[in-house]
Amino acid sequence: THDVIIRHMRFRRGATEVTRRDDALGGNPMGNIIIDHCSVSWGLDENISLYRHQFQANEKSKLEKLPACNITIQNTISSEGLDTYNHAFGSTIGGLNSTFMRNLWADNISRNASIGMYGDFNFVNNVIFNWWNRTLDGGDYRSMLNIINNYFKPGPITPADQPIAHRIVKPESGYIEPKQYGRAYVAGNYMAGSPEVTADNWNGGA
Repeated sequence: THDVIIRHMRFRRGATEVTRRDDALGGNPMGNIIIDHCSVSWGLDENISLYRHQFQANEKSKLEKLPACNITIQNTISSEGLDTYNHAFGSTIGGLNSTFMRNLWADNISRNASIGMYGDFNFVNNVIFNWWNRTLDGGDYRSMLNIINNYFKPGPITPADQPIAHRIVKPESGYIEPKQYGRAYVAGNYMAGSPEVTADNWNGGA
């Protein structure tokens, strides 16, 4: 899929049959995709999954995976992932030149959002509410993360006595040894209930 704009739509996966674990909004994106003013809920894997393109060069070749390019999600809600498979996850999003702004992630236990693949990941002016064990995480040693001016508000399921209660982002290294990490600019983020992290996002937030 490429060169697509999806706007003003509502997606509710909702079904719970055991043979399916689908996203509410996903696909096999190549690039140039905009999601704008959508509401996405009740996914069985993630609510939203847009970060990589999978293909086979021919019938005998192995399945290859490449990052999607130019993915934008804005003014969109990702909420209430279903816990049918202990997998009430918000989103896996990313790729090369990806931007996510003015969105709401609410009432998902994890992946708020998960950073898929690698490349420049711009996450600005979003709201993340009521997570359980993960806010932003993922990427690898090739990632370049800009996490700027977002609002994090722990909710009823957030463990108030654990570090995840004030964590903004947890970068990952991928599958290499020794571990190496990409680069991250983390600034201007507000963590409700944690003035220390709000004042300095690197003081327990990243």
